[in-house]
Amino acid sequence: MSSVNPPRHDVSRRDLLRTIGGSMVLTASGVGVLTPALAQHVHREVADAKSEYLAARLSNDLQQDLTARDKSLWEGRAVPEQQYIKSRNAAAQSA
Repeated sequence: MSSVNPPRHDVSRRDLLRTIGGSMVLTASGVGVLTPALAQHVHREVADAKSEYLAARLSNDLQQDLTARDKSLWEGRAVPEQQYIKSRNAAAQSA
């Protein structure tokens, strides 16, 4: 059984990228081209996702701190139990 070799082209990858103005990327379906416009769009999407994640994390950290403070105050009888319960529930929802 003989093996079939794919045809060779005289165009290098660098020449191809220079011609189309992009970068080669590895995708799930193989190798693709990431054009500058697509790269900018992807960069924006990643930046937006990172911003949303950091905001949610900061909000969760703040809520956890407030809950710990309210628990400590409630245990010392400085705040009503209802305030601690509200704070605890808010922390559970933010996690």
